Amino acid sequence: MKAKTQKEIKREIAALLALKDNPKFRRYSAFGDDHFRSIDIQVAVLENDWDEDEVNSRYPDADSNSIAYDTFRWRQGMEVDEEPAEGWKALVRT
Repeated sequence: MKAKTQKEIKREIAALLALKDNPKFRRYSAFGDDHFRSIDIQVAVLENDWDEDEVNSRYPDADSNSIAYDTFRWRQGMEVDEEPAEGWKALVRT
């Protein structure tokens, strides 16, 4: 397992922030969940060198913790399904 480099982390943060700036990005889910809030959680995890305990203490609710933990795993170089920004691309209206 090889942790992501600062260059990779900065690239991912830029990709996440670009989604928020895209007027075609759907901000809210059908259930009212704020996707911007979730992206902000991902950016915070990427910007900080938190350990697993810190991530869990900062984001105790299940939804936030899942997003934060997956982002933490990616940052650490652990196996994840996709890069943090990749999962949001389906929410960009064409």
